[in-house]
Amino acid sequence: MSRSDNSRRAPVAIIDWNAGGHHLTYLREYVLAFAERDIPTVVMSPQPPAIDPFPASAVWMEIPTISWIKERKSAGTAIARWRYARHLASVMRKAEESLGKRCARELLGCLYENQAKIANRVISTLGLPCAGLYLQAGIFHSGEHLGGGKLARNMRYLLRHRLLENVFMLDEEMADAVSDLCGKPVIVLPDVTDCSIADDHPLPGQLGIPVGKRPVIGLLGHLRPSKGVTDLIAFARSEPLLNACFLFAGSCDWNDFSLSDKEAIQTACAEDPRIIFHPERIPDETGYNALVKSCDVLWAVYRDTPHSSNTLAKAAFFERPVVVADGHMMARQTRDYRLGEVVPLGDPSSLKKALSPMLMDPEGWRARNNPRWPDFRNDMSNERFRGLLRDGMPDAGRA
Repeated sequence: MSRSDNSRRAPVAIIDWNAGGHHLTYLREYVLAFAERDIPTVVMSPQPPAIDPFPASAVWMEIPTISWIKERKSAGTAIARWRYARHLASVMRKAEESLGKRCARELLGCLYENQAKIANRVISTLGLPCAGLYLQAGIFHSGEHLGGGKLARNMRYLLRHRLLENVFMLDEEMADAVSDLCGKPVIVLPDVTDCSIADDHPLPGQLGIPVGKRPVIGLLGHLRPSKGVTDLIAFARSEPLLNACFLFAGSCDWNDFSLSDKEAIQTACAEDPRIIFHPERIPDETGYNALVKSCDVLWAVYRDTPHSSNTLAKAAFFERPVVVADGHMMARQTRDYRLGEVVPLGDPSSLKKALSPMLMDPEGWRARNNPRWPDFRNDMSNERFRGLLRDGMPDAGRA
């Protein structure tokens, strides 16, 4: 393609009003995917994606999060959504002026059910053909998507929006149901993750993780009840003779826990030296990955979590077995790729049976199970993500 052809390509506006975590991972992949196609982008988010060097064809514009806009029916919140959408339109215009080109399409980086109203307003205000990544399709798993509840009504309206041309998902189990409801193509993307590493990262040492001295089982990321924090604490307390380290690291909002659970966690941390509890945000992906590398087993026994988790992708990349809860997509992936062990929730004896060989005889466990880590890495690869994004937005770059 000639330089003059490149210069005529219309930018894509990539928008994600959520901050941190996997949102930055997806932003990074979106930007790089379009950069590979010589398509300029206007990236609008609370934080810039970590790309070094940042593509010359991309412009990052800071926008506020929407945590203060509630999904409720009132004149005040309706006005707030309208003002927020107008603000995004103004920010986009400024970026277009710096590029000397008008955006022709938009990509909403993350669509959550409890943010459907703001997404609808933004799509309508910007007035561009768009695609969006629909995360955590809870109303489809519960069967409420055809009902009269508020979330279902809002999400149906969003999915059927005349300007929303394509829907991306990570949840392959619900893709057909979503496509049937909205009458549009649904493309399932891999749950990619950033596996950047830094040699001799200081974080494991700062936390006092006994790497190489005792086996470590780690629960990393947002420390919330749904991640099974209290379940792993209870298991540690029930196995006082197990010579292992129990690592908990990530941001934690104590308001998410009941008072009794909070007290149980704090008591366990004070009384059991095997427990390392670091309730603070992990600063970056290299720090997160250093903690993954320091673990011998990754905990993913999440409560009633039907959607995917990039914990499995990290586990496969760093070749660490996982233990997951039975019943949903993560369990099926773990069985299909032999990534670890699947246990029923609330069954300490099954948990002990699953964890003991992975912690105490890791080489024997690997030999017996022959995990398909390379296959899972390939299926969850960045290259595959970018290729599917290209397939889902073939007209990107056209004015």
